[in-house]
Amino acid sequence: MADRINTCIPGGESYQQLYHRVVQFFENLPRSGAVAVVAHGGVIRSILAYIENMALQDSFENFSIRYGCVVQVRFEDNIFRHAILHNPPSEKEQHRPSRY
Repeated sequence: MADRINTCIPGGESYQQLYHRVVQFFENLPRSGAVAVVAHGGVIRSILAYIENMALQDSFENFSIRYGCVVQVRFEDNIFRHAILHNPPSEKEQHRPSRY
């Protein structure tokens, strides 16, 4: 896939569209207290790109999110911070359906 940020998978959405949907959800979460969000790697990568103010294209290189990854996001001193708590070794993550 030449443009994995803006290309829509048939019947789905682009990564850019997913990013905007996720950011809207993330911004509505409470900033105090504990909240657990269970999601796939694209959602996690979108949140991390957002809080790090990173271009989506760069998020693939900068955040190696593997199956079973656990990320903690905290809001401290008016900024978001994150920590990778668990990211088990696995085969390379596949970012597209196998038929493409």
